[in-house]
Amino acid sequence: MRNRPFSRKSLTLLPPLFLVALMLSLSGCGGGPEEKEVATEAIPVEVTFATRADLERTLSFSGTVEPWREASLGAQISGKIEKIFVEVGEEVKARKPLVQMTGEQLTSAKAQLTSTEKDWNRMRVLLEKGTITQQAFDKIDASYEAARANYELVLESTRIKAPFSGTITAKYLEEGEVFTLFGGAAGSPAILEIMQLDPVKVIVQIPEREIPHIKPGLRATVDVDGYPNKTFKGKVYLVEPAADKKTHTVAVRIMIPNNNRRLKPGMFANVEISLGTVFTLLVPRDALVREVGTGKHHLFVVDGDTARRREVALGQRYGEMVAIESGLSSGELVITTGRTLVNEGTPVLITKDEYEE
Repeated sequence: MRNRPFSRKSLTLLPPLFLVALMLSLSGCGGGPEEKEVATEAIPVEVTFATRADLERTLSFSGTVEPWREASLGAQISGKIEKIFVEVGEEVKARKPLVQMTGEQLTSAKAQLTSTEKDWNRMRVLLEKGTITQQAFDKIDASYEAARANYELVLESTRIKAPFSGTITAKYLEEGEVFTLFGGAAGSPAILEIMQLDPVKVIVQIPEREIPHIKPGLRATVDVDGYPNKTFKGKVYLVEPAADKKTHTVAVRIMIPNNNRRLKPGMFANVEISLGTVFTLLVPRDALVREVGTGKHHLFVVDGDTARRREVALGQRYGEMVAIESGLSSGELVITTGRTLVNEGTPVLITKDEYEE
């Protein structure tokens, strides 16, 4: 029997052989002691070769659509909201003014600047007349510069600008309401929320055994329930450097272009990551035996005329075939029909072999 390429052609039945018990009587053996030899009956089985093939391999996961970037925006100081320049759903450019605040700090800083500026102007006139020393003027000049810098800093803290180009997705306070820096019952931790929605991302958790196959740049396809007939294309852009200690999975981030804004943050997503063409070892699904309560699988191979048990690690399914990651070699004879009737070391008789002519 030769190891031939994998096929699903019709199989030829071989006539079954049965072993009978042979008994030798004392009379038949010239009066010697009684001898009895009983041969264990072989179990008829059907087999197929474990074969390799070049196949497109994919990994399937689920995740949630998330914005590429998001930020909750609040002021650097507590105060009253004087003006909100945008509405929910509006797209804005980076650095665009969004909110103008007023507050005691700004009022105080402006009053301090005004007072110091008057002193500075008066001292400048006196310096020009020669009635004060340069040292005295330098002192008031330093105070003036400090007051001006403080006012500009406080003023800037009352202006909220877009940190990046995106879409305003929420507004938590209205004009005239008071923003409290640390939130609490009387305030809000943010005034606006902004998200970058093109592109979006999906984060999936991948078992650590698959991580050697995952790298940035791999193609991915995403589908969501909201668009059952639409597939979105993306790619892996980041494999996080550490695994989760509890789940032993690694987070992988996938970027999906979203210029038409069909994908919304919070949508449930089904993700398939393409690993490209993989030289894969295959066996029929009906060759596998699932071990109850463990989730593990084994199968039996024929070694001479004996069944041998093999623990195997499963890979992706391809219709009625299953990829074997470990525990089996190409070309081995795998028992299909009769696998539940044999154990390790059981004598077997091949009655159907898809490679017999």
